[in-house]
Amino acid sequence: MRNWFLFFVPIIWSVVICAQPKFSGVMFGDYFYNLAASDSTKAYIGGFQFRRIDFTADFAISPKFDSRFRLESDETNNSNTPGGKLGVLIKDAWLRWNNVFSGSDLYFGISPTPEIDIAENAWGYRSVEKVIMDLHGIASSRDFGVDIKGKITSDGGVQYWLKAANDSTNAFETNRSKRYYSALQFALVSRLLIAVYGDYADVPQRRDAVTKRLEENDIFIASFLLNYADKNKYSFGIEGFYKDQQNNLNIDTVSAAKTQLSYGISFWGWYGFSDLIHLIARYDLFEPNNEYVKNAKDPNDKGDKVGFILLGLDFKPDKNVSIIPNIEYTFYQNLPKVGSSYDNDLMARITFSYNF
Repeated sequence: MRNWFLFFVPIIWSVVICAQPKFSGVMFGDYFYNLAASDSTKAYIGGFQFRRIDFTADFAISPKFDSRFRLESDETNNSNTPGGKLGVLIKDAWLRWNNVFSGSDLYFGISPTPEIDIAENAWGYRSVEKVIMDLHGIASSRDFGVDIKGKITSDGGVQYWLKAANDSTNAFETNRSKRYYSALQFALVSRLLIAVYGDYADVPQRRDAVTKRLEENDIFIASFLLNYADKNKYSFGIEGFYKDQQNNLNIDTVSAAKTQLSYGISFWGWYGFSDLIHLIARYDLFEPNNEYVKNAKDPNDKGDKVGFILLGLDFKPDKNVSIIPNIEYTFYQNLPKVGSSYDNDLMARITFSYNF
């Protein structure tokens, strides 16, 4: 086997050279300090961290086909080694058939999902924080499947994006469930982007904790985004979503499962005082479970909303380098505390972000 590997190495390398790849990357991390934490195990902890390291190779195979391969390391266990050290995972691995029919491209492989990709581009500060649907696990930023996207109008003022995928992010497929994504983007007015999304996942059935029966557990998500922006000067946006998951909620130990309803809304903006300094602000409200009741004996004692406030200043000593002092404040309604007297999280950071 080793001899075969040595035989193929020069062949693979020659293909890479002939394809004239373009290499790029992004890295961002912080010095952080937790000033308050609802989980006592995380209180008063500070230090340095990388939250993302990406290395990307884009290959122009031919005028009709191109491809992307991206490796990523992040702060989660998704890419860490068993010993807890920084490791890597495959973030993107797709082939694109350009103009498979007039105005549309076809993708196959691990690639972005519509709602996260469009929102991240509009928000513009993934280096500081994820967009609301990614932050709360409503949708993944990647999935393995087939996409087709392109222009509905010849000028590109109306665009579409359809995707059918495993619903297993960039992990191996382990069941028959699939997820179907759709998006429409409207850029009919100068500086204004409107996007609407919908996706459906036929996830495996869930066994009801009370009736012990297998019940449908499918997910439907609808969301929207408005963004008004002038490149390098300002950007203001709003994003909202609604999620419906069948038979995913048992309010108490004697009631059969019912539909779990979740929703969220995010307001954000940044303003450039100059090419050197941008002010960043964001406010989110997330309701993970519209029927949550903390005390079953008191139906009025309900609610588990999560609020989020972010403030920061982006100093740009170079167009590809940002130094961003920022504060994140997260507050909870009816939080089940973990050995802490706080019902909020407060984190101060200095974020460093650079592209190459």
